[in-house]
Amino acid sequence: MNKTIPILILTLVMSIVLFMIADSRMSDPIIVDKLIQLVYPDWRPTGQTEKPAMPMQKPEQTTSSPSADIVKKLNTVENSAKVTKKHINTEQNASMLNAVSAAKLEEVKSLIRKGADINYQDDYGNTALNLAVMRGNTEIINTLLINGADPNIANAEGYTPTANAARQRREQIASVLLERGADPNKPNIDGVTPLMLAAKFGHEKIVDMMIKHGAKTNLKDNLGRTAMIYAAERGYTRIVIALISMGADKNITDNIGNTAKDYAQRFGHDSTVIILSRN
Repeated sequence: MNKTIPILILTLVMSIVLFMIADSRMSDPIIVDKLIQLVYPDWRPTGQTEKPAMPMQKPEQTTSSPSADIVKKLNTVENSAKVTKKHINTEQNASMLNAVSAAKLEEVKSLIRKGADINYQDDYGNTALNLAVMRGNTEIINTLLINGADPNIANAEGYTPTANAARQRREQIASVLLERGADPNKPNIDGVTPLMLAAKFGHEKIVDMMIKHGAKTNLKDNLGRTAMIYAAERGYTRIVIALISMGADKNITDNIGNTAKDYAQRFGHDSTVIILSRN
């Protein structure tokens, strides 16, 4: 009996030892690792490392949301439409100028209805109205003015429709333009006003109507010349008389000191010299 107990204890111990040895050799020990960790909490079995905590990932930022993509697409479509519309309008505007040049009244009306820019300017600065005046097409001029054409837009050389009417002796057209608010004092790039052009080319009736519509008789161009000087230089005595009666100063000098009388004498216009010599 006394020998049996020690033998049982020894057998039990040996069994535990053998079990632990066998357990330690397993790929995933059950007992040994647990016992070691009781003593050394930070210990990890060979080949195993503590998995790092998963970092908190920020949501991936996208460059655009579905709604932003829709807006972008809509903007693209809108911009494309604007470009297309601009292209169409440019063609219509060019067609308007061509129709005016070809005196095609009905085509001009049609293009106006379609939205062509009535004040569009070509490469030389001419509007449809300026071209119509230069071609003397009264019907087209009236159509353009009724639909909002600006009579004071000048071309690249500074000639307004009124200036062109003045130098081409288009009395009826000049009258219509002035009635529609054309400025008889707007100079070209040389400082020459429509009144000066009318005086220079001897258009007495246009001179009269321009003065009645507010033309200033004593304005000077870039060379200091006035409407009076232009008329005297060409010997247009009746225009000189009209200008004097409207308050023009016959004694104004140009940039080099010459008066209207000096110009009349230089070019042999005796009757004009006589009028300008009177007190």
